[in-house]
Amino acid sequence: MNTAKPIITNIFTADPSARVWKAWNDENGEERLWLYPSTDIAPAFGCDRMDQYHVFSTDNMVDWIDHGEILRRDDLPANPGYPADLSGWGTHHNNAMFMWAPDAAYNAGVPGKGPYWFIFPHALGGIDTAPDGQPPLPNWNSTWKLGIANSSSPYKGFRENEIAILKDHKGNEIMDTGVLIDPCIFHEDGDYYLVTGGSQQFSIAKFAPDMVSLAEPFHVYTQTQLPYYHEGPWMFTRMNNDKKIYYLMYPGNLGGGNGDDMLYAMSDNPYGPWDYKGSILKPVGTGDTSHGSIAEFKGKWYLFYHNAALSKGKGNLRSVCADELFFNGDGTIKPVIQTATGVKINGEPVNKSALDTKFGAGNYKIEGKYNEMSK
Repeated sequence: MNTAKPIITNIFTADPSARVWKAWNDENGEERLWLYPSTDIAPAFGCDRMDQYHVFSTDNMVDWIDHGEILRRDDLPANPGYPADLSGWGTHHNNAMFMWAPDAAYNAGVPGKGPYWFIFPHALGGIDTAPDGQPPLPNWNSTWKLGIANSSSPYKGFRENEIAILKDHKGNEIMDTGVLIDPCIFHEDGDYYLVTGGSQQFSIAKFAPDMVSLAEPFHVYTQTQLPYYHEGPWMFTRMNNDKKIYYLMYPGNLGGGNGDDMLYAMSDNPYGPWDYKGSILKPVGTGDTSHGSIAEFKGKWYLFYHNAALSKGKGNLRSVCADELFFNGDGTIKPVIQTATGVKINGEPVNKSALDTKFGAGNYKIEGKYNEMSK
């Protein structure tokens, strides 16, 4: 289950969100694929020490560029004092570094902001420890908030601008349990939707025009409507025989103790109802976690996911992978094969001189090849 080839090799990464920015073109007018994963920190302590995000990109699916860190927990404005003040971003104590699966979006319609938007979950509470003589911290899994940063660039500038906290349709900051983790921003015809949810609950709501608050209450689905739903939703659309199909991918445990499969459902509406279709990716060898995204790039479709090949099987030190994805004639998805070779090049080989011109010499790092590292 850990035989698939990682594409990110200089740090441990998980939960990849892949976005193709058709509005962000280089000097030759070529589109680029951007990858926004979470970061596993070594040595690991569960998944409790995930406190930073990098962004990666490619123009050929083989040569990956690390643009560096774009945001970390310490960039969030902190409240002083203890015990934790849960207004704003809390008190930044050492046991509140939970920053899990993020996503990104392009929206040029908010005056003076963006057009790139980065959304991430952060838990303000802690694990079961506290300074001597102090009361316990609020439990981490009851204190999740979603942060939303914006920038004029897809790979820098997010930490320099305001980092807002998601508000509901009444203007109140939202804090919740694990049902608020794993955000995905679904975009269609000028409308943006927040698709989110762990703890066996899927939720969707339309964003307000400001991109930092919701325009409506969440529409909520449980395993009754979405069989085996666990967490990590990803929504996209595709035309099939002149019909638009809405796809919802999510991890779920089918039994057997090997962890989550990647499952999916189909609909003709972003709000459902959803027609469950089954598994497209077998467990990935990280314990119970699986998380990923699907994107079309230069005429081909790809599934991005994580395994634990880079750490040789440590489920909390994960590594992002990609394999090609194919559809049947009726629009259903064929099971994805986890390959040891990875995907074929889709574009021209990397040109360092062109990258220096585009991003600036010294402002990026070309990822090493896993097959070379593992010899």
